[in-house]
Amino acid sequence: MKKSEEINGGPPPIPPRDRISEAPPLPPRKHEDTVNLRTIVPPTKRTSQIFRNDNYLHGQIIDSSSSESVSSVSSAPVVPPRNKPSEIDGKKLNSRYSGDYLSMSGSIFSKSPSEASITSVSPPFQDLQPDYNEDSLYGVSQDRYSSCFEMEPLYQFCGTDTLKKNRERLSNRGSHIYCEIGETEQDESLPEEIPTTISSSIQDSSSSRSSQLGCEFLRPNSQRTLWHEMPQVKNSNILDTISDSERKCQEAIFEVITSEASYLKSLNILMNTFLLSPQFSDKSDKSVLIRQERHELFSNIGAVRETSEKLLADLEARWKKSPLIHDICDIITKHVHQGTFNVYIRYCTNMTYQERMYNKLMKRVEFVSALKEIERNDICQRLPMKTFLLLPMQRITRIPLLIDSICHRLDSASDQYKSAIQARSAINKIVKQCNDGARQMECMEELIAIKSQLQFKVKEFPLISASRYLVKKGEVTEIVSDSNTKNIFKRSKPTKNPLYLFLFNDILLVTKKRGNHYDVVDYCWRAFLDSQHIRDPDKCKLLPQGVPQGARYLMLLVMFENCESKRVEMVLAHNSENDCERWLDVVTSVTVEGNERIYAQWDCPQVQAISRYEAREGDELSLEENDIITVLRKLNDGWYYGEKSDDSEMGWFPAEATKEIDSEHIRARNLRLKYQVEGHIEVE
Repeated sequence: MKKSEEINGGPPPIPPRDRISEAPPLPPRKHEDTVNLRTIVPPTKRTSQIFRNDNYLHGQIIDSSSSESVSSVSSAPVVPPRNKPSEIDGKKLNSRYSGDYLSMSGSIFSKSPSEASITSVSPPFQDLQPDYNEDSLYGVSQDRYSSCFEMEPLYQFCGTDTLKKNRERLSNRGSHIYCEIGETEQDESLPEEIPTTISSSIQDSSSSRSSQLGCEFLRPNSQRTLWHEMPQVKNSNILDTISDSERKCQEAIFEVITSEASYLKSLNILMNTFLLSPQFSDKSDKSVLIRQERHELFSNIGAVRETSEKLLADLEARWKKSPLIHDICDIITKHVHQGTFNVYIRYCTNMTYQERMYNKLMKRVEFVSALKEIERNDICQRLPMKTFLLLPMQRITRIPLLIDSICHRLDSASDQYKSAIQARSAINKIVKQCNDGARQMECMEELIAIKSQLQFKVKEFPLISASRYLVKKGEVTEIVSDSNTKNIFKRSKPTKNPLYLFLFNDILLVTKKRGNHYDVVDYCWRAFLDSQHIRDPDKCKLLPQGVPQGARYLMLLVMFENCESKRVEMVLAHNSENDCERWLDVVTSVTVEGNERIYAQWDCPQVQAISRYEAREGDELSLEENDIITVLRKLNDGWYYGEKSDDSEMGWFPAEATKEIDSEHIRARNLRLKYQVEGHIEVE
């Protein structure tokens, strides 16, 4: 049997662990070089239940007899287009949503809207399989890195309160060496937007608890080591040769190292004390967790720990070369480019499922009892496991702030400053992908719930897609008038037709509510929508008989190409003026502010570089010939702001170096112009 496993390349068995703390390291397993957002967690019980018969999830047929109402599904955070504030439930949102972390068959985004409308329906996720990767859970290395900063406090104690204590220590000694990171983060405006939240809902549900738990268990002796206190610094007389600003810069650099050591120390506790405990281990008869629960609860924490070990090893090696650290930001940039930090993307993506699994397990008496027994261990320092599970998310969002603190202490013309800016830009891309991944998992669940409530009365298309999310939904009333009859005496009175709209980031669904489900009667791609506020119904030619009693707050919604490639005009009434204005706002694709035109991400023009352009400032884009750029903003002075399609880099560039190319935006704009020429409504 063993020979057969070796021939097949299967992993060798994990040795039994009678005493986990003294157990040998895990044996090597087959290692995958990359971990990205194509890896997803398995469906939960709740997700499975909202699928109807003959729907597919991860290649498996889901047979469920029950489904939840759309109104009962908890709303996922709405992620509006970049630079175009969207509205949902009356709240302005400015964060950006970026999809494309899942590959799925039947995707409509490789085709034009007209082609997509006739795409045959195929099961979503049929090419995806649940991934229970033991290497990601436990790690692949048998050797554990030993830090030279073993005495640093746990990462949970390296918070704002601890920083204040450190500043008090320095203040009492009459020193002003310490770099006040806490004040930098809270008071100084950052020169570059740093996406430091991993999904708004996760932040609301987890970060607040994390801060409370962390502050509750802070101890007076939880103090990190400062650079100027190190024997290597004192014995070298460096403090007598450098300026105060240089000392502060060294403190900021040194905190990156010591905080990473604290972080790794906490990760080791999560791995050794919790995951590998007899109560949770897969090699223990006492384990209260099954394989699926273990993987969803701890995700790829082993891979995250190995990433921290690799980074800390390089950081400490730089420190050992010289106590006066010239630069460490180049190390962070190197690790980002090598893909070392990609493990954080998967961990943050899975946090939605991790949170749900944790809450589910906390309802089981045997799990709660086992967890309390582990948490009583002195090595945990009275910290609950929840604070350890949140560490990767907290760390990846903390690194850009630490780098930014270094930037504030450097000369903007120095090589070190350029290195720090490069590192901050690189790590921010990882943070953004983490943010997007966490949101996508939540939005995907909401999308699945909506799909289970829809019944198409028109040509169906694959609704579920990784890059689609809900922007706004709600009830409206269509005012239907018989305007085709020339004899005004034979015209019937206008009637009310209740509708329910689902507006996604790329498409609008027009439905009629039937009990617990919704009949889809029409749809239109969002780029082919237009609207206008009807302030005087008497002047609207679509309302020859006026409006029914009680119909107020009217808007004209035009679908230039509906599901049948026809133009449809609808007069919609709303319950309030606020609701009407919010629908008008989310349908509008272009906003003109002064000399600037701002495009929504779902309806942007595209240009192609016709000549090479070298960026002259930090916020400009360097262009190579034939580069494709999505234009988000246009200025009248000939400058565009956009995003390159190959690497998602964003910045300003001169319009004269590009030419506009054919796109769905051009086709939609031409339809608007035609509609305007025909004398209907004014468009851009």
